[in-house]
Amino acid sequence: MTNKRDRTDEDEAKLARRRARLMTVKEYAAVARLHPQSVWRRVREQRQVGVHRVGGGIRLEPPDDEDD
Repeated sequence: MTNKRDRTDEDEAKLARRRARLMTVKEYAAVARLHPQSVWRRVREQRQVGVHRVGGGIRLEPPDDEDD
């Protein structure tokens, strides 16, 4: 694991871009066209991929877009 003091400006920029992409459960549910409770259930059952715990909350990576 990288120490904060050892990170370069480029590393910090990459990390900031990655954090900016994370979505709340409500945002993810809207994009994925799911009910928020369904997403919460999947997170609890550890069936949801791309889950990140941020502080006391949950953030999710955006769903993959097969059209790209």
